[in-house]
Amino acid sequence: MHEYGEHEQGMAQGDDHGSLSHEETASSFSPSVQMRARVDNFLSTFPVTPIVLVRSKWLKIPKLLLLLVSVLGIMMYFAYDLRILQEVQVEASPALDVQEPASNWWTCSNSDGSCTSIWGEHTPGYCTPQGLCKKFKLAEVLPPGQSSMSSVSIGVSLAKPVDNKAGSAGANSAVWVQGVEDVIIKLRTSFHRTSGASGGIVSFHAADVQSILQYSDGSLRRLTPYGSSVNDPLNVDSKKFFEEHIPQDCGSNTGGLATCMGTAWGDFISLSVLLEAANVTITPQMRNRGFALDIGIVYTNMDLSDFWKLPLGRKQKVVYTASLRSYSSKDMAYFLQRSPSGNMGEGDAEIRVMRCLQIHAHGTGIFG
Repeated sequence: MHEYGEHEQGMAQGDDHGSLSHEETASSFSPSVQMRARVDNFLSTFPVTPIVLVRSKWLKIPKLLLLLVSVLGIMMYFAYDLRILQEVQVEASPALDVQEPASNWWTCSNSDGSCTSIWGEHTPGYCTPQGLCKKFKLAEVLPPGQSSMSSVSIGVSLAKPVDNKAGSAGANSAVWVQGVEDVIIKLRTSFHRTSGASGGIVSFHAADVQSILQYSDGSLRRLTPYGSSVNDPLNVDSKKFFEEHIPQDCGSNTGGLATCMGTAWGDFISLSVLLEAANVTITPQMRNRGFALDIGIVYTNMDLSDFWKLPLGRKQKVVYTASLRSYSSKDMAYFLQRSPSGNMGEGDAEIRVMRCLQIHAHGTGIFG
């Protein structure tokens, strides 16, 4: 009996100090207790993710490519959304004139005859093998009634005088025009939108657009822009950009020999410079038969090679290209002139055959 009592008492003590009672076990699974446990676990437990570094050049390339594609995609989206890459076709209306080089070009006036011409001052290579060459006045090498238009003709050799009933004289009788390479071509061009919601003139390039001469090898040279004097630089659009990226000028700024410059009145380029850009040397056959030169004029403010260079944005420019036009070897470019002598009557007036260089200007463009 006594032993049984101690055993029963030990069991009672075990219930008090060892295991949980049924009431306590049930209360530990109540919602309130579980919520407190979760909150305590959240506030006191800090999981740490282990970091593993793997050194490899190849593993990062896909990440960089993805980043690059994402950046380019965003840039192109905004470029399109802002319509900076929208193109509108442009047509050009060029006008050409011919002037003599002058030693006082910047201060003289053709209208009052104050210009001191230096045309034909140097003669090497300008005469026939027999030494037949002559200094002409400008009016004597231009077709009668020629005015400013998209094409001009300039005499390069004169056949012997013939009457108005005879054919042209042979090439062997030609007298070369001395110094024809030194005449200056004046170019003025206006550009017009040909499509889009708004039409009309885009710009007058001589006043606010950088002009560039492209050579046959693809190289570019800049026409330095001036205002109304050589000491009056013209601030064309993106001037500093083109000075930095096309530092070389295409010629002199004197209005004399080898002139190539922009002014407030238009662009002036010597025929010798245009021939050099076209990689053309006038041969005796070309002088005796005449030839044709094309001047391409392209306006654009959408050249992407310029757009993405700093500072980013559209940059206006006009690009001239010169090229020799192909004709039949038996063809001849010429015009007829009435002799200025005036010694004969109207019916028997002497007619001269002037073989000539025909210059044709044509243009197009893209505006954005």
